[in-house]
Amino acid sequence: MKGGRALCFAALVLAASCGGSSGSPSSPSSSLSLAGTWSGKFEYQTAGVNVNDDVTLTILQASATATGNWSAAGFTTGTVSFPATATVAGSFTITQTNIASGACTASSTISGTATASDLVFTVANITPTAACPWATGMRFTLRK
Repeated sequence: MKGGRALCFAALVLAASCGGSSGSPSSPSSSLSLAGTWSGKFEYQTAGVNVNDDVTLTILQASATATGNWSAAGFTTGTVSFPATATVAGSFTITQTNIASGACTASSTISGTATASDLVFTVANITPTAACPWATGMRFTLRK
């Protein structure tokens, strides 16, 4: 009987420790902390030429959404917005001055990857017009 009591006691202790938590276990958050200033390269092709421009992106993060303003050394600016997760998928705007037609502004989407210190995304091509001949192959490679 002593062995049976010890076994029952062990089972009771195990049940108490397992039953002590209520609800399902919490899963770790999949959002990243991306807020801050990022710098790196803005690469694109225009008129058959590959261009590498210095770029800065300042991200504000509210909950799990990252939004930011970017500016390139070549006077191109814009915004981004995406969920602050390892997989980047969101919206993108760009504004660029065209000497012949004034300011050109367009929207597109982005896709890429993010970590707490690296952010890389590509921009879906924007349909060019005569007044706004958008570059293709836009890619941002940034570090925090």
